Amino acid sequence: LNIVKEGCTANIEYAICDLNGRMVAGSSLYFNNHHLISTENLAPGLYFLKIIKNGNIDVIKFVKE
Repeated sequence: LNIVKEGCTANIEYAICDLNGRMVAGSSLYFNNHHLISTENLAPGLYFLKIIKNGNIDVIKFVKE
């Protein structure tokens, strides 16, 4: 999963949750315009990526095939 946000450099936290709301992956990291998050251990299906930066939360839906 390739996350790109130009001009964004900050410490962030992220969580990947399944449809039942269970967190299946997550971490804290320093984000510098882009970051690659491995999804190889996820089963195929629909997931939500939650990104927390400076108290703001963005949620992105994605499909693992």
